[in-house]
Amino acid sequence: MRLFGTAGIRGPILEKVTSDLGLKLGLSLATCLGNRGTVATGYDPRTSSPMLEYSLLSGLLAGGCDVAELGLVAIPVLSYFCAHSDVDAGVMVTASHNPPEDNGFKCLTSEGMEYVPSEEEALEALILNGRYRRVPWDKIGKAEKVEGVTQKYVDAALRRLGELGKKSPRVVVDCANGSAYDVAPKLLQKMRCEILVLNGQPDGHFPGHLPEPRPENLGELMETVLRVEADLGVAYDSDADRVAIIDEQGKFVNYSRAIALFSKEAVEAQGGGTVITSSDTSFCVDEAVEEAGGHVERTKIGQIHVPLRDGGDIVFSGEPWKLLDPSWGPWTDGIYFTVRLIKMLGEKEVTVSQLFSEIPEYP
Repeated sequence: MRLFGTAGIRGPILEKVTSDLGLKLGLSLATCLGNRGTVATGYDPRTSSPMLEYSLLSGLLAGGCDVAELGLVAIPVLSYFCAHSDVDAGVMVTASHNPPEDNGFKCLTSEGMEYVPSEEEALEALILNGRYRRVPWDKIGKAEKVEGVTQKYVDAALRRLGELGKKSPRVVVDCANGSAYDVAPKLLQKMRCEILVLNGQPDGHFPGHLPEPRPENLGELMETVLRVEADLGVAYDSDADRVAIIDEQGKFVNYSRAIALFSKEAVEAQGGGTVITSSDTSFCVDEAVEEAGGHVERTKIGQIHVPLRDGGDIVFSGEPWKLLDPSWGPWTDGIYFTVRLIKMLGEKEVTVSQLFSEIPEYP
């Protein structure tokens, strides 16, 4: 495909991801939906995001779709809204962990799942051949701003995850100047965590550091965890579908080990099952899952959600920094798994380094 990559459309704002592309994507998505229905939209804080959302809205409205505008939100919040509202699709304006000069679009189903390649191919064909349909003046869609969606996500996560134990953990949260700025602190405070927030102001220039949660970008987080004697640190990318973990010693936890730990937990809880992971994770995932009584299937990067379409006994899915619990929703969710990790620490009464000590680190 020429436009869609491993996770939606991404690229430089002046070269690939333009306002013209946003208009055509909106018209094409409306055409795929039969020129009717409702599409939910959200965006990350990149400087170009409002511009692209306006062009996307123009295309959707001109194509006959109504639009539910969520504004600046984390993509897990948009996905949750899609799954629990009467909408037909969703679109997030985001370039995820890419640098600030990039932006993009990620399309979601009514269940909150990212589009699979066949759906992206259909959209791309319409965009490139220009065979999208416009509606007459009396069929143009309506746009409505939706309030309170972050709180609904927080309330749902609290209902699902329950309360913490007696200890109130100290957590350093690096929001990377992204869209986790309100939802992550709000949820952790509700869970009675003691939190310190870094880079908590949304800013599309990403003044704190580049939004990819790699070790080389998280020096301040690692140092802060040590300085304030925190129980752990977490970092997100610009739209909060990714999460990186720092242990109480200020050390970065390898993403394969994180996938292995959550995979093992899911298989043990379900008494077996299948774990989906990408081709670039290490054998520690296989060892942990097989020891727990499950089995691993690997897929291409960016396609860990695709096997969910076929149903089956999938209990967990993960690729570098992106974790998915099918019982919560078919989307990757860095914020949800932050609380999952904190609950595991409390239930087992261990530190982060102790929790991961059972998972080896391989090349």
